[in-house]
Amino acid sequence: MSNFALTNRIIFFMSIWDAIASLCYAVTTLPMPSDVVYDYAGPSFGNTKTCEAQSFILLVAAGFILMSNILLNIYYLCTIRYNVKQESFQKYAEPIFLMVAIPLSLMTPIHFAMKEALNPSPYYSFCLIGVYPSECLTNNEIECLRGDQDTDFQSRYFAAIPIGIQISVLIFTMLLIIYSTCIKNNDSEEKAAVALQAFMYICACFLPWGSTALNAFTNTNFANLCFLVFGPLQGFFNLLIFVYHKVYAYKNFNNFLYTTDVIKIFLTSPEKFKDQYVSGIENIEIRNQSLKIRDIHFKSQDCDEDEFHSNDGIPSRAASRKLVEGAIASIDLSIEPSSARDVEHFLDKNLDISLEDGTKQQS
Repeated sequence: MSNFALTNRIIFFMSIWDAIASLCYAVTTLPMPSDVVYDYAGPSFGNTKTCEAQSFILLVAAGFILMSNILLNIYYLCTIRYNVKQESFQKYAEPIFLMVAIPLSLMTPIHFAMKEALNPSPYYSFCLIGVYPSECLTNNEIECLRGDQDTDFQSRYFAAIPIGIQISVLIFTMLLIIYSTCIKNNDSEEKAAVALQAFMYICACFLPWGSTALNAFTNTNFANLCFLVFGPLQGFFNLLIFVYHKVYAYKNFNNFLYTTDVIKIFLTSPEKFKDQYVSGIENIEIRNQSLKIRDIHFKSQDCDEDEFHSNDGIPSRAASRKLVEGAIASIDLSIEPSSARDVEHFLDKNLDISLEDGTKQQS
């Protein structure tokens, strides 16, 4: 299985649950009980069970999205900094992920469902954790029909703990990745690329989940607005990062193209991007290995001088291919076969450019 298939699988799993959560947001007040006491702009045609179902699915989806983000961050850290092979990660990390993610994602919604605390809220247009009606928390004359006084307190910490863990893991792994790819690398362009991608990952995680935690603890109008704006947008942010990685990877292997040209190709011929890595960070590592191979083998004596050069003194295409094939065959990169194909593709493109430039210079 190819190296990028694992990241694709994690992102696909996360995207499925994000789509399910978005669907729950999209139906808004429809699953709420028809006799709900809050004055919503939209209609309500459901009952207590449909409201509980909406909230339960939202919480399960949020749990799986959180766990998928953590797994993806750990995967990037293991492969980039510690050179862990995909087979090892698949064999050990994925089963552990499923054994941990499933019970943790179900624990919160089951707990609050048993406490009858999945209810309509005056602050959101969908059912979530809270007592019903919410005024019973501040007015002793109003009886809490569903949930109890502890529900509000528990909901905050059930939200804050997993979100805090995820953001901590994200920042920790991104700092280690930046250290291993930037501090040890003198290429300022690649440093900027890694820093930008790390910043994108942090924002894609922090904006939705940070606003969720802020709203859980402060419950102000500003916090509610941030949650309603950024909370449902993680899938959109992931899409932007996915497109950026594809465009970056394609341009990295075709560096004679402008970014605008690559975007046009992506929009008009997306099939050309199917073999590109999902992670641009991984491509930086591959590009470094590619350049290392090229430098070593262009200095080697695998080809004699006559074979290496054509009549006009420019490296021949056949000799260039021989050097590339020898490089990939003889040097142990500790990367997967698909990565080797990408290395070959990268060198192939760069050799083409060199030949074209050389021909132009000769002419």
